[in-house]
Amino acid sequence: MKTEIINTYTDEQLVDLIVLEGKSELFSFLYKKYQLIVYKKCLTITKNVDVSEELTQDILCKVFDKLKEFKKQSTFSTWLYSIIYHECINYLRNSKKISHQIYDVEDIDTEDDIELIELEGLKVSRLDEVLNLLPAIDKAILLMKYQEGFKLKQIQTILNLTESTTKMRIKRAKIKVLKLYNNLYSK
Repeated sequence: MKTEIINTYTDEQLVDLIVLEGKSELFSFLYKKYQLIVYKKCLTITKNVDVSEELTQDILCKVFDKLKEFKKQSTFSTWLYSIIYHECINYLRNSKKISHQIYDVEDIDTEDDIELIELEGLKVSRLDEVLNLLPAIDKAILLMKYQEGFKLKQIQTILNLTESTTKMRIKRAKIKVLKLYNNLYSK
């Protein structure tokens, strides 16, 4: 098929052609479209260029192998992001690079829901430093919500959690950001 024709297909239609019609050569279009995106997301989570390059290849191979499992309950990109997230977190767990630092959330004087405005009020350069101090899981959740613009349902699907658990994880990650920020810059 010509590239011009392929470009008119959605990702989901390409998956159908690959899976249902056995046109595995079409995966190269998905590969080219998402390779840099996968790499950047891996780099954001792992903070390591070499690891991110390796994970990118592993993830895209895994995606090809699991295309038959894509059930279209979400968009292809959300399904892909779920794989990226889980592979990166698994890598960090296996290499013992995830911080298991526990923050005492109860002793923080905050309202039930920390609004995005509070996070937006923080200086961007300082906020970036604080995000890099967060455990990778918390950073990934906040980036999904605020950088990627994912809706709660998408994050819930990616993390394979209930709605209330997803809301609580987002809230706790925001609290950690505010606490770290205040500890570092309130002096």
